[in-house]
Amino acid sequence: MKGKIIAIIILIILIFSTIFITFNKTSKNTITKTPYYSLDIDGDPVYLDENNAKVSNAKKVSEEFCKVRLNVDYNTFDYTKEYKYYINDLYENAMKNKQYEQLEKYYNLYKIVEHCDSTKVKRIKFYTKQGNEECRADLIYNYTLKNATQGFLNKYKYKLNTHYQNRISIYMKIENDIWKISNWEIGTKKELN
Repeated sequence: MKGKIIAIIILIILIFSTIFITFNKTSKNTITKTPYYSLDIDGDPVYLDENNAKVSNAKKVSEEFCKVRLNVDYNTFDYTKEYKYYINDLYENAMKNKQYEQLEKYYNLYKIVEHCDSTKVKRIKFYTKQGNEECRADLIYNYTLKNATQGFLNKYKYKLNTHYQNRISIYMKIENDIWKISNWEIGTKKELN
């Protein structure tokens, strides 16, 4: 008799555990999907609200960086505006390799003036890498090339005062409690009509 009671208790515990695990997985997957999410231990997305603190902070940093990085004027180029968003390692590497001098020469050589008309965050994915929280923000941006030399226009197949669209992926890490950029990649431009 005692053995039957123990078996029934174990069976009840297993049934409730299965129901809880199934309910927990189902409830995660039925939450309204947003473009902001992290991955749980099973690799399933856990969707986050736009008002979530880490979402709003990562979104703010990525949008501010885009405004600085994607608005270019060879007359007023100031690398410090861009570099303040970098993690220390990326900043030190850029300074060591004098990347700002290369950019300044490039902008001056081609007389580039480019205006970022708009940005839109398409997705922010949060994840843990080597025990540190990181994220990737994917944005679409529209821009207009206001000025450039004919050599630039020919070489890169641009037209002045034409609207273009591109994507940028921004990788960020938390450094001193602030999202900082560890890397970024720009896609291939598309001319808008």
